[in-house]
Amino acid sequence: MTFLNYIFIVLSIVIFLSPKVNSQFVSYNDEYGNDSGIGVLGPVSQGKYVAVPFPNNIYYQWLHSGYFQAWVYLTSYSQNTTYIIHKGDSLNLSIGGEDVNHRPYFQRGSLKCTGLNPVPLNKWTHITATWIRDEGDVIGMIQVNGYPEDSRAMVTLDPLNSDSLTIGGSKFNPASSINGYIDEVRIGNHFIQSSERFTAIGGDPLANLNGAITSSNAYISLLASWSFNEVNSAITFDGIGGFNGYCRGGIELSHINNLSKSIPYNLALKLDGRAVRINHHNVFNRPASGTIDCWIYRDSFFVPNNPTILTKGNTEQTTTFRLYMSPSGNLGFQIGGGNTSSGTVPNRKWTHAAVTWKNEAGAYTIKFYINGKFRNQAVINSAMPLNADTAWIGGTIWQSGLGYMGYLDELRLWKTDLTAEEVKNNMFVSSKTRNTFQIQNLGVSWGFEGNLLSIGENGIFTNFTPEGITSRFSAYINEDDSGYASERFIAHPTAINRNIGGNVFPGEFTINTPDKNVPAGQTVTDTISMGNISPLNNIEVFLSYQHHSIGENMISLKAPNGQSRALLSSNGGDGNDVLAFFADGNNSLNSLFPPWSNIVTPSQSFGNFGGSGVQGNWIITITNSDASNAGKLLGWGIRVNNPTIGVDPVPGNIPDKFMLHQNYPNPFNPETKIKFSLPASSFVKLVIFDILGREIKTILNLQMKAGNYEADFDASLLAGGIYFYKLNAGSFTETKKMILIK
Repeated sequence: MTFLNYIFIVLSIVIFLSPKVNSQFVSYNDEYGNDSGIGVLGPVSQGKYVAVPFPNNIYYQWLHSGYFQAWVYLTSYSQNTTYIIHKGDSLNLSIGGEDVNHRPYFQRGSLKCTGLNPVPLNKWTHITATWIRDEGDVIGMIQVNGYPEDSRAMVTLDPLNSDSLTIGGSKFNPASSINGYIDEVRIGNHFIQSSERFTAIGGDPLANLNGAITSSNAYISLLASWSFNEVNSAITFDGIGGFNGYCRGGIELSHINNLSKSIPYNLALKLDGRAVRINHHNVFNRPASGTIDCWIYRDSFFVPNNPTILTKGNTEQTTTFRLYMSPSGNLGFQIGGGNTSSGTVPNRKWTHAAVTWKNEAGAYTIKFYINGKFRNQAVINSAMPLNADTAWIGGTIWQSGLGYMGYLDELRLWKTDLTAEEVKNNMFVSSKTRNTFQIQNLGVSWGFEGNLLSIGENGIFTNFTPEGITSRFSAYINEDDSGYASERFIAHPTAINRNIGGNVFPGEFTINTPDKNVPAGQTVTDTISMGNISPLNNIEVFLSYQHHSIGENMISLKAPNGQSRALLSSNGGDGNDVLAFFADGNNSLNSLFPPWSNIVTPSQSFGNFGGSGVQGNWIITITNSDASNAGKLLGWGIRVNNPTIGVDPVPGNIPDKFMLHQNYPNPFNPETKIKFSLPASSFVKLVIFDILGREIKTILNLQMKAGNYEADFDASLLAGGIYFYKLNAGSFTETKKMILIK
């Protein structure tokens, strides 16, 4: 059978079996819930396009095979043909005019392929054109949302020319620009039958420095990728090949929050072995103490040889540290020649894992945490080898056999051994948040958002290696499925970036990580007790819940006064999982897919819960009506009476001792300032009490670096009288009195 005959058979089967696709208008939030939205090219309209100068060597790579692909969001049709990608009149990916009913269209010389259906309006659609030379013919194919729709073969001339490649239109005809938006444009030099259409690749001018991405076999054919995240710029960067594009005709790069979006809110790293190499950096030598934490999705029931997640060391005996998985799924940790292990990480479930170590009299105390819960403690009687060896993700250089098989996300190395409270409070927080605690204590982290760039210490180069045959970035567990984006695609609900209104998460939230199973057909509750006696003005709820079919769950919150409000009332259909914040006045649940990241309006408006106070028990209730599948409540939290109280640094030298100053003015009505001094980085809690010792307000509850600070306190809602404020910073505690006059 020739390659051509094979293509035709595959095409016929796929077209015959293609199911109907839900065309509901929905939208995605950006990765980690970034409130700025996704960067796209557009709005594109008449005479607007991006021009990309291309060297001749790219033309010659296309003689044998290649591909174009892009996400397109049309707002209206044009009478004539409009261009998504244009390289002269004989090499282009376009949307046909009225004569072909606005179907997608690919041309390479005299070879032409046309899609089966019109490109829909007001819906993101992924279109791929690919070609290969086979026995003298050039075979071309057009794919729409992963479905092959047309395949042709023809003897054709090679359409090589010196024209710029243009995106969104053609410089030769102003009427050839599309009406709408374009995102995630890629070109390559291989024939492809499927594509990672949901995954952003590159996204930064330095993403592929020294072949960091294209050294993977999964991306070896990728020549260029434009993600259009440079808002208000006249240049759009290609993070793969360096072929930067130039905006022409007044075209814009913009963020969108009100349209359905082409990629989901979070990406992860899919591994199939020792796939990622990290150059040596001194941050990896941590002889006194340290922490590694990450999100793990183990995708194999049994893998021999204790596959590695993160390690540093060229031999077993010179291993500085190694976080690994036992064949049965137990979490393990090694220093030098010593090792120990903890509880089991479940298979095919996103799980947060953390291990801390501390040198105590020459031996290392090791603590394991799974899903924010302390599991066990052990001692390794081995010195930590300090060296300049390479670090690896997914395997070791000295271990034979298969490496780690599965997904990783938000992999972090900390400079200190985190406390149980710090592990719990930071497990859901993206390193992109960059709060004060992370700046002070984070060594290095990887978010795997379409690149291997790290956050933290400078000068750490990370790259794929050929040993990971198919290791790549991932958008969904089932991302190879065809069809429009819908709730049936299983996302990666790990950490989240709650950056709207400042870095208030987790510092202004009271968080619990119950890690509770919710059995099929049963109801489970969990409680957070609040000591603040203020009346409730507003509330925001954080929720991380795992379930295979969210639509079969009812989730509600009951206030201390007994009134309940529904977060979810069978919303989400067959979608998987919840990772979101719920607050009144945000995006509708029905306009987003599960896991709904990041801020959505609850199914039932919170208000002030019928005039409830803050103090008392807040109870979340989950009713799982699915008779077959259990759920799991990983974590949740509440934040009351925002906005954030202002805290400002005071210029001056670092103080030499802890101090809590008298508030001023005092007496006051209704606002006052509270100054305090920190000689060292500390976890700080500043709380207001009434004369009876009842907690009124928590102003601060977060890690802060050394310095002098002023916190604003607004007592507009309180009655006049005597109040106290108490500062806890490390082992320092002091309380002072203040007088509110009304």
